Amino acid sequence: MSAGSPGRAGSGPDRHVEYARAVGSSAKFGDVAVDMHDDHVAVAEIRRPPNNFFDADLIASLADAYEWADAKAGARAIVLCSAGRLAERVAEAMAAELAEQDRLRRTADFAEGVRASAERRQPRFEGR
Repeated sequence: MSAGSPGRAGSGPDRHVEYARAVGSSAKFGDVAVDMHDDHVAVAEIRRPPNNFFDADLIASLADAYEWADAKAGARAIVLCSAGRLAERVAEAMAAELAEQDRLRRTADFAEGVRASAERRQPRFEGR
């Protein structure tokens, strides 16, 4: 190994790098579980069903999980996923938002707003 290459003790100024290859290992950090796979890909799963809401504690747990996967388990990539119905709920919220935007696009106030913008004037909304 050449000087300064990854995995060499003493690489960089006062730095000791170790690449543990604990393939198949697992760890839990608060509401985040991490599993290492044979291809050196870590899967970090948020386990806060039903909605997996983010807060400062979850972000700290994710940081700890990523640090462990990188430094202790030798991950080359980390995939983040979540337990529960988060993806379904996001899709439902997006569909509802798009439907509401479509409804609003068909109002007289929307048309007035577009005209006023094109004419560079203040719109005169009437609540319709």
